[in-house]
Amino acid sequence: MSNWRNESEGEAIVTETIVPPQRGRVRFRGTCWPARCDRQVALSEGTFVRVVDRQGIVLVVRPEDFAIDTRRF
Repeated sequence: MSNWRNESEGEAIVTETIVPPQRGRVRFRGTCWPARCDRQVALSEGTFVRVVDRQGIVLVVRPEDFAIDTRRF
């Protein structure tokens, strides 16, 4: 999966609520995926998120406002 980060990071939309540590689902590039949030925040259906990683078939997502890499500033 060495190319995963380069090819598959991007925006997704929550289609089934994610409440950590439980998984939900997101639509990413036209396909529904199981997903979990790597922050302690609930993500409701319709929330835009950033895909930041993948663990097996589970996408790891963050809310858009947490996705900014502050190391660049």
